[in-house]
Amino acid sequence: MKQIILGITLAMVGMAMAVPAFASFHLMQVEQIIGGVNGDPTKQAIQLRTRALGENFVSQGRLMVWDAAGANPIIICDPTTDVPNNAAGVRILIASAGFASATSPAAVPDFIMSQLIPVSYFTAGSITWEDNFGTIYWRVSWGGAAYTGSNFGLSANDPDGNFGPPVNGELPFRNTSALLFQGLATAPSNNNLADYALTAGNAVFRNNAGTSFTVQPPQNTGVSASALGALLGQNHPNPFNPTTEIEFSVPERASASLRVYDTSGQLVATLVEGTVDAGTTRVEWNGLDWRGRAAASGVYFYRLVIPRATETRKMVLLK
Repeated sequence: MKQIILGITLAMVGMAMAVPAFASFHLMQVEQIIGGVNGDPTKQAIQLRTRALGENFVSQGRLMVWDAAGANPIIICDPTTDVPNNAAGVRILIASAGFASATSPAAVPDFIMSQLIPVSYFTAGSITWEDNFGTIYWRVSWGGAAYTGSNFGLSANDPDGNFGPPVNGELPFRNTSALLFQGLATAPSNNNLADYALTAGNAVFRNNAGTSFTVQPPQNTGVSASALGALLGQNHPNPFNPTTEIEFSVPERASASLRVYDTSGQLVATLVEGTVDAGTTRVEWNGLDWRGRAAASGVYFYRLVIPRATETRKMVLLK
């Protein structure tokens, strides 16, 4: 009788141990991250990849983002349903609502982000894949020494439970590159610095159905905004210190972006991003960059982008 009970007990233990591997969510990589596309931080995406069969029960997990000190966590996605494809190595695409407009074909995410990764977290921060009780199964941190928060998580995906040191550099958002895990689908974490690198060209994201979406560079149509009836005025005052006003007008309600770049083409600040009404729009630049830091003296360019056209002017910050 004891042998029968022992046999049943061992069988039950074996079944319990098998459940996480075949009906779970924890053997998961945070495979790819992009914080923005071509300087637009509203176009974000995170791609998960399963490490084993049956890890598609993602309704039991959530994605969190943490600031440079590993504090102020934000839930960026808490899936309420599972994904159908449960093969090992499949992807789960989580993206912002605006991400589709930055890819070809237009991305079809498995889940829409409930919150964007804050721009203030781009310099240094951490993303975690965890259960709904806060148990961390995968972590990827960036910012090098600027990230001072925790690097730890469970050993299910990293043998020593230490995912650090972080990746050097900021979260990619200035062009079409993403931060990509370099290992195989079955690979555990070694450490973030060794495991991740920027994509060499345009990043390619995939959803659970296996469809691919390529991040696109900005299109240069060669058409000036003024040719379509839009006008971008010269900033005033110019030179300025530290505040200046920029005025532009569009003939009809349209999507528009107005961004400031330095002479090397790096994004400095985003002043307008969204739909504007027909007529004149006035915005002020306070001389701060996207991190909230004072921009240095020098020449800057501000660029208006509307559907099918662009217009650029020059201004001077003189301290």
